[in-house]
Amino acid sequence: MVEAISAETRRAELRRKWIEDGLAADAEMERTGLGYAWNDVKTYFEAKLAGKRVRRPRLRRWRR
Repeated sequence: MVEAISAETRRAELRRKWIEDGLAADAEMERTGLGYAWNDVKTYFEAKLAGKRVRRPRLRRWRR
């Protein structure tokens, strides 16, 4: 029982941190106006999953 509570507490902490990181990234994107194009990110991860060497996508200005 103690292990189950401990594991669930750890999952909740990780979930909270994941949400906080996402909100911080969103705030940074709003502040700078820079972000990654979805197609660039998708292509990047597909190549990584296929075991290919690939450059990271570059930041792009998404608002004017």
